[in-house]
Amino acid sequence: MQIEAIHEIDLTPERDAEIAALLARTFGADDGYGGMSFYNQRHHLRLLARLDGELVGHYALGFRAIRMGAKRVQIIGIGEVATDPDHRGKGVATALMAATLDRARASMADFLVLFGVRPIYEGSGFVAKENTVRHMGIENGHSTGIIEKGDTKLKVYPLKDTVWDDDALIDLLGPTF
Repeated sequence: MQIEAIHEIDLTPERDAEIAALLARTFGADDGYGGMSFYNQRHHLRLLARLDGELVGHYALGFRAIRMGAKRVQIIGIGEVATDPDHRGKGVATALMAATLDRARASMADFLVLFGVRPIYEGSGFVAKENTVRHMGIENGHSTGIIEKGDTKLKVYPLKDTVWDDDALIDLLGPTF
């Protein structure tokens, strides 16, 4: 299996369409992606998994500063996690997670953050958190306002010595990923 990293700005229309097709195969026709390679907002880096040249897996990574209460911290958010249904159980997600962890540990980020429910996340060291999360809402390509609510899908992986504040309001300073 080959893991390829590509910066968002370097995506070609062909690669973008290839990722969009993988997301459609993974999540179905009513996936909310509308034929795009991202859900609400573009990312910074894509990690692509290929088997014999075929795109079979994808992680999107976004690097940003957020607020954890009064403190500003740097995170890498993980979004658009996808494994082609025909290639599940072949280690695709595990290889992408390992590549993500390697890149994140070498970065300036304090935490990896995602919203998800898959067992691979806790198995990789992510911890479920119940913080109230504030973010910008986006529906059908339009800003819908600020949303603030508890999110039981919040998962956090510490990368540095910074301690996650379980009681703090988490302000993503933008949309979710």
